[in-house]
Amino acid sequence: MDVGGAWRMLARLFLPRYCMVCFKAINSDFICTNCVEMMALVDLNAFCIHCSAPLPNAYSGACKDCEGKAVLFDRIVFACRYESCARLLLHRFKYGFDRLCGKVVSARLLAQIQALGFKDYQKAVLLPVPLHHWRLWRRGFNQSQYVAQFLSRKLAIPVQLHLVKRVKHTKPQHRLKVKDRKRNLSCAFEVLKKIDAEHIILIDDVF
Repeated sequence: MDVGGAWRMLARLFLPRYCMVCFKAINSDFICTNCVEMMALVDLNAFCIHCSAPLPNAYSGACKDCEGKAVLFDRIVFACRYESCARLLLHRFKYGFDRLCGKVVSARLLAQIQALGFKDYQKAVLLPVPLHHWRLWRRGFNQSQYVAQFLSRKLAIPVQLHLVKRVKHTKPQHRLKVKDRKRNLSCAFEVLKKIDAEHIILIDDVF
């Protein structure tokens, strides 16, 4: 852990607590009630299962752009929309070495998975998206791996860290248009060995 991250954890233990988002004084936890309400769980049925675009009617399915297209995964599950409080928490988690922010976000993702009623944990593995070694050095740790290990402890699903390797340093996805993201990731990963599982839960910090 970096020095700044260690100091923040010690400060939260021994100094008056403040909300991680708005810095309002609080008595317990790490985030105030107002910010929690702003990060309320969204109804995943109101979003496309393949691209997470909002649907005109709240039902479980794909949007018009994704309907009928061949995809290689069942659905997307996300903790929260990348806006307001969630945006601040994720930014501090990814670039501020703040694992406590990651814990809050991971707990939100856990709640979404449990709300979907997925039960077939024994036949699943968690696969965090690997970072290129340069980006891992800059971030200090792999945030996707942190989320995966949090979910593994709560759901008893094994984490696989050595199945896939990132072999190409790519541009950050959030800076690219949707049509350029697939091209950016082309040939960026190498599968090291066969994945022996019926369900692969791919974990990324921001989609």
